[in-house]
Amino acid sequence: MAVLSTLAGLSATASVLLGVASLRALIKARAEREGNQKDEVDVAIKKGPTSRRPKAAVDLIFLKRLLRLLKIVIPSPFSPEMGYIIMVAVMMLARTYCDLWMISSTTFIERLIISKKGDKFYSHGGSLLV
Repeated sequence: MAVLSTLAGLSATASVLLGVASLRALIKARAEREGNQKDEVDVAIKKGPTSRRPKAAVDLIFLKRLLRLLKIVIPSPFSPEMGYIIMVAVMMLARTYCDLWMISSTTFIERLIISKKGDKFYSHGGSLLV
């Protein structure tokens, strides 16, 4: 029995030493990776982009191309496409109005709840449901 307890103590000591060694190796590898990444970042900052592409600009060529596309999308002011655009714009305005109304209503209700005015809360809450 004494032999088994000695072996158990040795295996526990060996496992702790193995754990410490692996943790140290992990920390060292992580530090080396971070050092390499910093070097790569420094090199990338110093070198800059390798390919020089022309930058996008709003110039006369862009405006001519945009006008040509708009003539294709909207053939005339009284076309169905123009009606769809107007309908979408009106729906977006209506949605914005509904969002603002909902925000103001919920803010009012929250204010009533915080101020503990129960009678006004129920009357205003009922008006929301109608």
